[in-house]
Amino acid sequence: TTVEPASLVDRAGLGITLLASVGVVDTGYLSAVKLGFLPLICPADGGPVAACSIVLSSSYASVGPVPLAALGLLAYSTVIALNLQKGETARTLLWWLCLGMSLLSLALRQCS
Repeated sequence: TTVEPASLVDRAGLGITLLASVGVVDTGYLSAVKLGFLPLICPADGGPVAACSIVLSSSYASVGPVPLAALGLLAYSTVIALNLQKGETARTLLWWLCLGMSLLSLALRQCS
């Protein structure tokens, strides 16, 4: 069978939306924890690896008063919104946003 290019784009769009949705759930939960709305559930607490609570309370966990996870929540939500839009402008903005998120993640990784 031959796969039409449009169906590949549709599948890629679905994949982007699903991955970004996981990011929304994760960063939403971490933001709620950081702001004190939900308790932290972390299986690594007390184990040999760094505890989640130490990571969330570090100086790198916030940009001023804003939890870093809240910025992630905004970014992932924007990825979903742009991905659901039709048109070249939305695709271009989505590409640049994803590139920026990737580069920022690499930079933050160097801080750890």
